Amino acid sequence: MKSLKTYLLTAVMAILMFIPISTLSAAGSWTIIGGPGAQFAIAGVNLYGLSPDKQGVFLYNGTPGSWTKVGGPAEKLIGGGPYLCAIFPASGDIYKYTGVEQKWVKIGGPGAQFAYGGDTLYGLSPDKQGVFRYNGTPGSWTKVGGPAKELVSGIDLCAIDPASGDIYRYSETDHKWTRVGGPGAQFVGAGPILYGLSPDKQGVFRYNGHPTSWVQTGASNSWTKIGGPAKELIGGGANLYAIYPTSGDIYKYTEAEQKWEKIGGPGSRFVAYGNSLYGVSPDGSKILSFSWLP
Repeated sequence: MKSLKTYLLTAVMAILMFIPISTLSAAGSWTIIGGPGAQFAIAGVNLYGLSPDKQGVFLYNGTPGSWTKVGGPAEKLIGGGPYLCAIFPASGDIYKYTGVEQKWVKIGGPGAQFAYGGDTLYGLSPDKQGVFRYNGTPGSWTKVGGPAKELVSGIDLCAIDPASGDIYRYSETDHKWTRVGGPGAQFVGAGPILYGLSPDKQGVFRYNGHPTSWVQTGASNSWTKIGGPAKELIGGGANLYAIYPTSGDIYKYTEAEQKWEKIGGPGSRFVAYGNSLYGVSPDGSKILSFSWLP
């Protein structure tokens, strides 16, 4: 589609047209790989885009400007797991992309939200009164939980309690939900770790693996503060990223060194998987890929 397939620009034009996010950093640089899109999502190792008019789903071929149409109209894309799913606009049904040309398979009906926990797809019922696990066969879903305000993707599925705002983690091993924290402005999974942004957005915390309340209580606390104010957290990949509230700059958190590093200026709709990171320019006219320096 013309709106998603874009020509390559010279390095000079890339800098002039996209100074905020493509600013070089010590970690790497940004490269324009495509034009505008209504949404972008990563499934497996592939990047997909939904055209601005939502009439086509496209696969990025790995070369800047090269995209292949793999599907028609979609209301929303669901990534973060091994395969791409999409919501059909008329019915709200969820479809799975088979990876073969433009072949899609319906796997379920409408839901308030769909999210991955590890490699497993989960759905929240339209009335938000039940959490369901997709069993891998079209139409086969098993109820694994009750009411939830929101689902949180990660190595394990988490859900927000609608009454208290507390966050619970689901275990596929014993099929139980465990409260792991209190309310937060946002929660994301990055690698094997769950991170949270405090309700006032003044602190970023890492979950250490033991159920407890959100509030720090000393040495026994299960959440460790690793950062200050943030507008938004970006997870889904091997690394945690955060948007600084005043400047809009994007920072990467290095778990091993426990430090933050600025890797770009303002942007939007960032998506990550593994070590791959993509972001949309502030004006929404193009999508860029971040390349790490060796």
